[in-house]
Amino acid sequence: MVTELLDANIAFIQWIEGFRTPFLTNLFLLITDVGSTMGYVIVIPFVWWGFSWKLGSRILVALVLSVYVNSLFKELIALPRPFTYT
Repeated sequence: MVTELLDANIAFIQWIEGFRTPFLTNLFLLITDVGSTMGYVIVIPFVWWGFSWKLGSRILVALVLSVYVNSLFKELIALPRPFTYT
């Protein structure tokens, strides 16, 4: 079962890498930075005070829930990282 999952993951990653361009690399690095802790520290207060406290609180709740859901999935799947595949 694990071998089939790893094969599917590797095939998917290779398929995605076929679309690699400098523009997309920079775009996804920007998205990664916004999703970092510092990104949330900047975005949530900006949205809270600049636009709507309701929207800011929803983003904060979504962030907290996503941390717990991510941890749950990591525990359930538990693939070794880094892994050696032959």
